[in-house]
Amino acid sequence: MAITTEEFKNRINSAKSTEELKEVLKSLPQTTFGQRLCELCDEHGMKLSEVQILSGITKSSFYWFIDGTRTPKKSHIIRIGVAMGLSVEQLNELLKLAKHKELYAKNKDDAIIMFGLKNNLSDIEISELLEEEKSTFKLLEF
Repeated sequence: MAITTEEFKNRINSAKSTEELKEVLKSLPQTTFGQRLCELCDEHGMKLSEVQILSGITKSSFYWFIDGTRTPKKSHIIRIGVAMGLSVEQLNELLKLAKHKELYAKNKDDAIIMFGLKNNLSDIEISELLEEEKSTFKLLEF
């Protein structure tokens, strides 16, 4: 069974020495963005090549994101999430793995993206909503 974030916090707070901390650190999950994306593809019955095409990300960039050569921008991850029909929770997981902040409901841009995901809007429809709301965040470049 996977250890929750709260349990990791408790273990870190309980550590009395650097040796104990190092033991906790050894047990941290080492999942990468690329690994989790591959798992999500399997869960959603999709191939990586299909996600790459649907997301509109260049083939070379997409596979650099998978192998860790490059870190995807937040907009790339959102486009991948939209292409795959991910939930907000799944998208947030990918964002965190790529060292981005997760979507936050009190942020207008993020709220629009969350709405788009929940309602299966396309990346174009989400981009149009962002533009209507005079967002500075660009999901797609027109």
